[in-house]
Amino acid sequence: MLTSRANAICILDILKEYSDEDNILTMADIINKMNSIYGVKIDRRTVYSAIGLLIELGYERCEMADTKSSFSIRGGIVDIAISEKKGVRIELWGDE
Repeated sequence: MLTSRANAICILDILKEYSDEDNILTMADIINKMNSIYGVKIDRRTVYSAIGLLIELGYERCEMADTKSSFSIRGGIVDIAISEKKGVRIELWGDE
């Protein structure tokens, strides 16, 4: 079992590797990848907690994630700016 900070870092790594504007990961995708890549079983709450920890990891919440280390939450969509040129999107309602 990983710490909450380790979970957040692993989820960010998954997003960097597998998500882009053409491949938006759903909640189920993230949960499955955490299990298959890291051997860690997580639930929705863990993903929500990881999003909450972004601030502790130096990310800034803003209306539009358009600068490095920023994120935005709009409804069930979370956008995270990984760098000046790359961002990722999580769809939190896609695990039905």
